[in-house]
Amino acid sequence: MESVSYFFISSFCLILCACFGANGQEKVVPPEENVQCVISDELESLRYRVYSELSESKKEMDSLRNDLQYWKNETLTILRKYLIIKENSESDQSTCDLTTVNEKLASLQLQPSTRNTTTEEIIDQVRAVMESYKKAQSHELREIISEMSSGRLPLGTFLNPAPSCKHLPEGSSSGNYWIQNAGTGYASLEYCDMSRRCCNSTGGWMRVAHLDMTDPTHHCPAGFRKIGSPRRTCGRSNSGSGCHSTTYSVDGISYSRVCGKIKAYQYSTPDAFHSYYINRARTIDDVYVDGVSLTHGQNPRKHIWTFANAVDEVHSNEWVCPCTKTNTPYTGVVPPFIGNDYFCDTGSRYNYAHHQFYSEDPLWDGAGCGGTSICCEFNNPPWFCKQLSQPTTDDIELRLCADEKWTIDDCTIEQVEIFVQ
Repeated sequence: MESVSYFFISSFCLILCACFGANGQEKVVPPEENVQCVISDELESLRYRVYSELSESKKEMDSLRNDLQYWKNETLTILRKYLIIKENSESDQSTCDLTTVNEKLASLQLQPSTRNTTTEEIIDQVRAVMESYKKAQSHELREIISEMSSGRLPLGTFLNPAPSCKHLPEGSSSGNYWIQNAGTGYASLEYCDMSRRCCNSTGGWMRVAHLDMTDPTHHCPAGFRKIGSPRRTCGRSNSGSGCHSTTYSVDGISYSRVCGKIKAYQYSTPDAFHSYYINRARTIDDVYVDGVSLTHGQNPRKHIWTFANAVDEVHSNEWVCPCTKTNTPYTGVVPPFIGNDYFCDTGSRYNYAHHQFYSEDPLWDGAGCGGTSICCEFNNPPWFCKQLSQPTTDDIELRLCADEKWTIDDCTIEQVEIFVQ
């Protein structure tokens, strides 16, 4: 496509160069200069005919070319965004209005006395290139119109949005699809994972959160503190105890199941559910855990999953995970409003150390537990699955919490993946 456009532009410029000099001004040959022309008298006559035909509309043609290119780019962008044209399809990069140019060429009304072989060849080549160019340019559009008229537009495109990711046809690849909001009737572009095996399903999950700080193009959510070393992660920015939150929109799409994982690292001495143990009046809206609280809705928040970070695996008190076997029965208290919907882990398998970043043992990954812990098996981390009591369109809130300032207790997040269905 680029070579065709280049040939056309080169050919057309060969004609226009007869109208303008190298600086774009009208070419005037002083009579007193002895200029040896390399073109025939017939071509000279044709040149001035072309100039007189086009000079008055040059500004209009320039404006038309700019407008045309803008709308071509806008159209291609929209079509790709709506997944009607594939991302890797060739696009038209020409800035010329071929129809207008062809009409100008056809309107020259050349007389036989002004024709010669060179001009005829140039004009014929330009017209042939334009015809091939227009055919290639309209090929994809004709396919789109054909699909629209026959009702064969794929489910999940802008003109035929799917009710949800799980309604996409079997065998669909993971990627962006248009999903319709049943409440408003509007559609939004969503990423559908068609291979995710969460909750014993066979795919069709809509991704609402995707953070991967190992990718340099990803950045911490607004207001979170960025840690660059020894792991590129996101931590709390508040100087005292408390939570720092970010909200992930579901674009009004209804869901009843949530699936996901969070990967983080321990810093210093977080103590799991100790904050609730010492103050059992705390609610889901308070700091009830050192770790991550995942909820939906407001006033009150509704629990989805909790990710607790304990101090180590060797102590036998309320600072450790309930799934640590050094403490039987567990002397702490799991908040009743989270039930069994939690993971608990530690980055310190032995005695904890203050102000140490445990960068080699990620939290909630289902690996690395010692002989005194069954936390790597409890609820089968790293992926959680939560069946909600009823469908909802609530956005999902992630809160990173601790009952001490971040220089004493913290866990820092490296990856977040959350899907709904």
